Amino acid sequence: MRGFIYPVVIAVTVITTFTTPYMIKAAGPALGLLRRKMPAHWQVRIDSMQEDKGHTGVELSEWRVYLKNYFVRVGVYLVLLVAVSVLCGLFSNQILAKWLTSWGQNARNILAVVLTVLAQAPFIYGLTSTGPGMHVSQTKLVKNRKSNAWPLLSLDLLRLGIAFMCILLSITAHFELSMTEIIFILLVFVLAYYPLRKILNRFIHIEQRFLENLNATDERAAKRAPVTHSVKAKLEKYNVGTELVIISPNSQYVGLTLREMPFRHTSGVNIIKIQRGTKSIVVPAGGERIYPFDRLLAVGTREQLDSFLSIMEGEITQQSPADFYASSDDNSEFIVQPVTLDNAHSLIVGKTLRDLDMRSYGCMIICVLRGNDLITNPKAEFRFESGDLLWFAGAKNSLKAFLDE
Repeated sequence: MRGFIYPVVIAVTVITTFTTPYMIKAAGPALGLLRRKMPAHWQVRIDSMQEDKGHTGVELSEWRVYLKNYFVRVGVYLVLLVAVSVLCGLFSNQILAKWLTSWGQNARNILAVVLTVLAQAPFIYGLTSTGPGMHVSQTKLVKNRKSNAWPLLSLDLLRLGIAFMCILLSITAHFELSMTEIIFILLVFVLAYYPLRKILNRFIHIEQRFLENLNATDERAAKRAPVTHSVKAKLEKYNVGTELVIISPNSQYVGLTLREMPFRHTSGVNIIKIQRGTKSIVVPAGGERIYPFDRLLAVGTREQLDSFLSIMEGEITQQSPADFYASSDDNSEFIVQPVTLDNAHSLIVGKTLRDLDMRSYGCMIICVLRGNDLITNPKAEFRFESGDLLWFAGAKNSLKAFLDE
């Protein structure tokens, strides 16, 4: 920084040290005066915007997904931008001085800056653009609460600021800039960014193709095992997953009903499907008996599943889990669907799980997200409230009967 900045910083610090407490004290009276002077419909609009509904568990979860994608994207592209800047700085001066001996130093520096910025351009676009995953989260967050648009906008501006700083560092490596010149470069960056987005739009297609190839294995797994893959994909961010076990012919549990087996009360998992040869038993009742080579699909938290596997150790075969999907049953009618309860779900809101008797209809509730609390396999006395996020599993027609009121 130049010398004149130092006394300015000190002066601002000293002045605000004395004035800030008085400004905080005057904030209440100033707000009262402003409310008395402003039109009534303005007050109504401001009050409605400031109404604090509290962040739901679904919204907080979506924020976690968005921020994870955001910081991964920023981190990766920032590393690439720094690497490009360092490499260009190491080699551009030597190469240009060797090849362009007739050019002056300033001319070579300008060319070096242009080449560096051009090399950074695809990564700057990647840093400042919104990937598919981030775009989906942004849409959900704004739809859930319009005020989320402001922090999302701030995060987007932060990415633009990081991109600008990368360009500025590339320039200052060759030139010494004044504050006026920095402001001018900032204006040029803002004006040139959006037209250049169209030119660099091809880059995002390359990224999407890369992600498609990266996720090809998961997509094949989804086609091969739609039930298991669907459950895992939708519940893994809530620390809920699935495990497959195949009952050994020598198991002590052969002939027992699900209700008589100890794992339900000990581990807390639920069996959402039994595959018996070519027959599928979706959301089996507690009276369903277990037979040799039955394939059980259990759902629960990671801790519950670990407990379940320890209980079933020695009771299951080493048969390949791939055999679970080799049958001819059709999984297309089995779905896992998240639903946020509101006043429209009068059949469920205010009722207990026992009141609903969902198992008799071939469906069940895997878990409930209430605020920040995840309740897996709720008890029969659990009463549902508006705002709960429920994960339903079962036959499509049965779920439709419950949810389409």
